[in-house]
Formats: sequence, C-alpha cells, structure tokens
Amino acid sequence: MVLSDSIRFSSDIPMPDAPSSLRMFIQTDPPEHSRIRQILTPYFTVKRTAAYRNEIDHVVQEAIHSLSAENRTHADLIHDFTLPVAYAAVCGYIGVPVAGRLTVDHWLHVFQDAASSHSDKQQAVTELMDYLDDIVTSKGMNGDDVLTH
Repeated sequence: MVLSDSIRFSSDIPMPDAPSSLRMFIQTDPPEHSRIRQILTPYFTVKRTAAYRNEIDHVVQEAIHSLSAENRTHADLIHDFTLPVAYAAVCGYIGVPVAGRLTVDHWLHVFQDAASSHSDKQQAVTELMDYLDDIVTSKGMNGDDVLTH
C-alpha cells in the first residue's frame, strides 16, 4: 500500500532551491520514477545479477569479517554492512572501477547527509556526474554496464 501511494508517501524530497540535477532516481515518484525504472530494468536480469554474485559475495564476506574482527559489542548494520554491500553492488552494475568506489561512496554520503549544506550537496553531485562522465568517455559506448551501454 505505501509503495503504491506516491501522493501520501512520496519519495520526492523537497529541495526548493536545488537544481533538478540534484534529484536522484530513488527520490522520484511516478511517472518519472516509472520511466527511469523501465530504462534500467533490462540491466537487472537474473543473468546479469548472477555475473556480479562473486563480487558481491566477496564484499559481504569482507563486511562480516570487519564486524567480527573488531570484537565489537554493538554494530551499526546500516553503516557497517548494508551500505558497503549496496554501494559495491550498484558500483559494479554501473561500471565504476573498484579503485573509484570510495570516492563515489564519499559523494553519496555527502548527498544523503541531512547535515550537508546545499552547496556541499551540489558540489558532490557535480563531482559525481563529472566522474561518471569520465568513465563513459574512457570506455566509449561499448561497455557492458549501465553507464556505457
């Protein structure tokens, strides 16, 4: 019910002074969200997902090892497990090289952090878009990932 009711439960986060380039896919409601999702759906087939299984398994194992190696009594599963695994999966899907993933992670954290200023968010998105554009330019349009396909 909640996911289908974009009027009462909107993902469209109000940013009155922000340019539209600051909006990300997960922050859109239908029909824009549906349009983007339709474009991306072919990249998330069972076959394509299986191709990333080993990489994602490796990231999961690293996250588990990190949690257990530090002899913690408490853990923030979102920060210490879910986000690193999700970022690695998305970066793999879209074609971000492993060496650039910490930088992408930083930009996404700035964008998502409620304490970040509007100008910091703008700068993070601009740098992220420039970085992704550089990846597309260096690979050409012949890659087998979401960015260059």
